[in-house]
Amino acid sequence: LQSCDILITTGGVSMGDFDFLKKAVKEYEIIIDKADIKPGRHIKIAKANEKFIIALPGFPYSAMVMFNLYAREILNSWLLQPKDYICKAFLQGSYKKKTPYLEFVACNVEFKNGCILANLEGKKEGSSAIINNLNNKAALMVVPKEYEILENESLVDII
Repeated sequence: LQSCDILITTGGVSMGDFDFLKKAVKEYEIIIDKADIKPGRHIKIAKANEKFIIALPGFPYSAMVMFNLYAREILNSWLLQPKDYICKAFLQGSYKKKTPYLEFVACNVEFKNGCILANLEGKKEGSSAIINNLNNKAALMVVPKEYEILENESLVDII
């Protein structure tokens, strides 16, 4: 941390035998230690003076989600950037949640007849390691914790 303002790592924050980052950051002020989010529950954010250590999950898709939700926020606040990357879209098809957590689901986005539409066509479910879900016109659909099903034509937040 002597030569940088922020250190971002991937992997090593879960419960496995080779997850060493939780020990490495324990001497710092822990700001976040896990999140009730899918994908990406395993995250650690620590602070040492005005410097941050952001330990993201090891799976690529989970790491991307958590980077966008946490690291991007820190970087944008430092750069005084607006938070204008969340917009509304109409869901084409329905979606049934898989977990009791706040979910971020890969979706396709298109602009059609003056509306922003989101759909799940071709998106694979069930693994935080599926990186090709981020291909093409991909976004993240926000599925609130309190919802179980999003019906066809629901107005959803996308990132």
